[in-house]
Amino acid sequence: MIIELTTAVEAVLEKRDNGDLLLRNKIKIAEYPANLLTWLRENAARFPNKPFLQERGTDGAWVGITYAEALAKVNQLSNGLVALNLAADAPIAILSHNCINMALIQFAAMQIGYPVIPISFAYSVRSETGVLVKHILDTTNAAMLVMSDADIHMPKLSQWDNHGRRLFAFANSNKYEDVADFGGLFAVEHELCDKAEKWFTAVTPDTLAKI
Repeated sequence: MIIELTTAVEAVLEKRDNGDLLLRNKIKIAEYPANLLTWLRENAARFPNKPFLQERGTDGAWVGITYAEALAKVNQLSNGLVALNLAADAPIAILSHNCINMALIQFAAMQIGYPVIPISFAYSVRSETGVLVKHILDTTNAAMLVMSDADIHMPKLSQWDNHGRRLFAFANSNKYEDVADFGGLFAVEHELCDKAEKWFTAVTPDTLAKI
């Protein structure tokens, strides 16, 4: 059975024999780029000095980066990821509160075809064991984990074997032998290297972006 709904946005509701309800928007999807980071490139060219990402600093004041600065940092991170020689399409897990660095690593991974796995900050902070984080990492077989603060997460992550998984942290990485500084992922070049650009071009609408 198919029912047309008269709402502000025209939609079609299909009731299937198994009881499922399928809602379809009748308005066709507009054109969009195969790689969503194309929009960051375009906006960095159009509004290079316009604020793009902002967060509260330690003093409570807003700090942030412009479109042009964000594009440069994202490209640096993508080049850094390429240099790690991770397996193709290797999932990259991110265990962090919402912040600029979290956004940058997600953009950097997705623009060159690496799917990202954002993990709820609460799964580690409010958990005594961190078992949900372990389950997610094991289920997705994440090749890499980027965390906000090693002091917060490593006491739980250290309970199990992380051999073969690269670990990075925004803060306090120097206190843990197996954790690298996130800042070390930023390559010198602000433009994508040839290999990274090739991977950028290879991204299609069917490329897995996020788990």
